[in-house]
Amino acid sequence: MPDLRNILAVPQIYQAFQQSGGFFGARLKTIQRYLPIQEEARIVDVGCGPGYLRSFLPSSCRYFGFDTDERYVARAQATQQPHDQYRCRIFDEAMAAEVAPVDIIMMNGLLHHLTDDEARRLLAASVSALSDGGRIFTLDGCYVPGQSLLRKKLLDWDRGRYVRAEDHYRSLFPETVTLSTYVDENLSWISYSFLSMVATKRH
Repeated sequence: MPDLRNILAVPQIYQAFQQSGGFFGARLKTIQRYLPIQEEARIVDVGCGPGYLRSFLPSSCRYFGFDTDERYVARAQATQQPHDQYRCRIFDEAMAAEVAPVDIIMMNGLLHHLTDDEARRLLAASVSALSDGGRIFTLDGCYVPGQSLLRKKLLDWDRGRYVRAEDHYRSLFPETVTLSTYVDENLSWISYSFLSMVATKRH
């Protein structure tokens, strides 16, 4: 039987899966609800995948996409706008220093693929790249008390091995941010529990 991870590594198949399940639409809905984006904002997209989200952001923004999958990045680079950049590498302290200051750093469906230590390093580097008042936005599946068996099983079967409860996700962020969290269970066609988090760097 084919490995789902290998199948979803093909950019077109990955995007078809995201759209058919309503997961890509869920990203757009949460950004619209919880992450107002100004024209000409400087945005870093960590785990940008094939870059499909870029076309839904303001065309005037300065966009930096990071992913470690060569096929995803190659697809993104083939369609990038002249003032955008995509890098096939991790987003670490060195990259944070290079792109700083930025207004928004987004991580859509990323944290549940990282260990606690990896997530804490990434979030600390991200905070260091933010301008005062800059924001980190994350979206991941989340275990919720009393959630339906179907929603829990879908999280158990996720490709990411580190799906967490809300309090666990919150504990990953540095104390230098103000954190707001939102749980939604009606964002996708497939029944799913999403956690959106917005971390704002304190002045």
